[in-house]
Amino acid sequence: MLRSVLQASPLCHPVSENADADELFAVYDSVLRDIADRVAPPHNIRRRSGHLAPWFDGRCRQAHKDCRRLERRYRRTGTDDDRHRWVQAVQNRFQLYRIVKQEYWLDRLSQHERSSAPLWRSLSSLLGSKRDVAAPNDYTTEDFAAFFARKIDTVRLATADKPMPPPTADPIHCSLPAFYRLSEADVRRLIMSSAIKSSTLDPVPTFLLREFVIRQHTPTLRDVQLAW
Repeated sequence: MLRSVLQASPLCHPVSENADADELFAVYDSVLRDIADRVAPPHNIRRRSGHLAPWFDGRCRQAHKDCRRLERRYRRTGTDDDRHRWVQAVQNRFQLYRIVKQEYWLDRLSQHERSSAPLWRSLSSLLGSKRDVAAPNDYTTEDFAAFFARKIDTVRLATADKPMPPPTADPIHCSLPAFYRLSEADVRRLIMSSAIKSSTLDPVPTFLLREFVIRQHTPTLRDVQLAW
């Protein structure tokens, strides 16, 4: 269906020699967005939340339920006592998450006795087993500002005896005097050699465009028979 709709769209029609590049991009964007809305119209879906991590076990689920229960009680009563119980449960839940996560990965490492030393050091630093990431620190905004000021002063001191302004490379004098028309084979080669990347600005994913180009140039059985 997508192939037939694209073939009948203005994108597959001949382009005038005096066509403006901005107009061509506008047609490309509007036509593809219109086709996407017709072929795959938006609709509401329901997503069920799954496990956030492989180490999220029954203890973590129970702690999460307890926190939600205490939160609902506090929202209903609004008392300081219920709020204290809720906050304490949340703190205990996060502490439990850290313990369960560390136990899980340490058990995974113990099961892989053939793991190399670099892998162990990398996972050990990732788990934070050698440092307390939850410990409070005494850093302030003034400390950060003083750190960057020292960095700037160090660079200025190291470059104080250098010539000013610093030497620059000779500029390259080049220009783009005119555009030239690309053939269909050139455009296809450019699309097929480009990386399959997409962004929110693209009207359709890049892999769909490449798949359409491939199918457009794939010979059918009838084409082979005619050529034969």
